[in-house]
Amino acid sequence: MIVALACGVAIGTLFAMGHALERGVPVDFTTAYLVLANAVLVFAAIALAILYVDARRARTQGAVRRAEKTASLLRHIGNVASARAELSLLAARDADAVDIETRAARTREFLQFLTDEAKAAFDAYTDEPCAVAIKLLVPGPGATPNVRTTVRDGRSQLVRQGVYGAAEEYPYDQHSPFVDIIAERGGRDYYIDNDLATAKREGRYHNGNQLWPRLYNSTLVSPIKSPSRAARHNIAGFFCVDSLQARFDDQVCPKLAQIFASSAFMALFELSVLEGQNPVGTRGTARGAQIAQ
Repeated sequence: MIVALACGVAIGTLFAMGHALERGVPVDFTTAYLVLANAVLVFAAIALAILYVDARRARTQGAVRRAEKTASLLRHIGNVASARAELSLLAARDADAVDIETRAARTREFLQFLTDEAKAAFDAYTDEPCAVAIKLLVPGPGATPNVRTTVRDGRSQLVRQGVYGAAEEYPYDQHSPFVDIIAERGGRDYYIDNDLATAKREGRYHNGNQLWPRLYNSTLVSPIKSPSRAARHNIAGFFCVDSLQARFDDQVCPKLAQIFASSAFMALFELSVLEGQNPVGTRGTARGAQIAQ
């Protein structure tokens, strides 16, 4: 409304000035200055209108993009929920109809599916390639448990299998995110950092795997634990997301990781039970150490 009024006043003044010149009426300095000022006002009003339209368009595009991201996250979470329901139905069947080894194999397949869906969700949300891994606490040579990468998303597995090698397992206390989560430093039960190179230089980040700078500079870690327990209790492992370029926010990303970590906990718990029932026939995917402080 104000822009339209300003344009009307300015255009009216310019029109009057032009009409006076046509009639040969002399124009003094004040009138000329007024005409110039109104010409500038017209330009400013038009520019403001263009900027306003562009801002509206940008907000609309931003809203559409946010809606697309939300739909993508819901789709991937729904895929996991559907797979989880199928796994639960399998577990509910008669033991004679579905043997332990089959159930264990399906549970391991679910864990692989879970990491793949998590990667797709974080890729879509951050607009950057991410890698997802489930790392479990396992007995070490001494009193300190080791952390072992148990499942990776399919894409990062192809890349990192030949890079890490024996470095896939190391004492958990050599990796500062795990220590921070167990100690609940900062009053939160997850770890997030989008500039690990700087954190390392400042002494805030330590990683027992010295090859990490080749593969990522940002990371998000959520504990794999019973949803009913505090972060430091009964931790079976960690749900880890990392990337070279992605930036993880504190609003959505930790909650998203927690959803996947909770699904991983339930599957790992079921797998540990199955392996306990048939330790010879099943592979030791879920067997590990837990930390309780």
